Amino acid sequence: DRVRFVRRLSPDEFEALAGLCDVYLDSLEWSGENTTFECLARDLPIVTHAGRFLRGRHTAALMRMMGLGERVAATHDAYVAEAIRLGRDSTARAAAAAEIAARKARLYADREPIAALGALLANPPRP
Repeated sequence: DRVRFVRRLSPDEFEALAGLCDVYLDSLEWSGENTTFECLARDLPIVTHAGRFLRGRHTAALMRMMGLGERVAATHDAYVAEAIRLGRDSTARAAAAAEIAARKARLYADREPIAALGALLANPPRP
């Protein structure tokens, strides 16, 4: 009754669907990084767990960059518990959404990657 699998959506369809969601559950062991950015734009509460490999750590890293590392579940059981808690508690969802709204600019205002790319382009490694 609570989970629905859908076909691949167009950007507009995805945007409409995201607007109906209460919580974004980051995929386990394979990050939904692009989806994470789309959901951050809507201040949608996020449940994530850093996987064993880099591909499963993107959303956790974004949460940490926003100063929300305490929201990264330490275990799969903690991930499930947080998903249930946020799904049932509208006050907790509102608090999580407010935290994201207040801190997501940290991601978009981070100039360090741009500076690093500029330094690389100015001094490319020699073969």
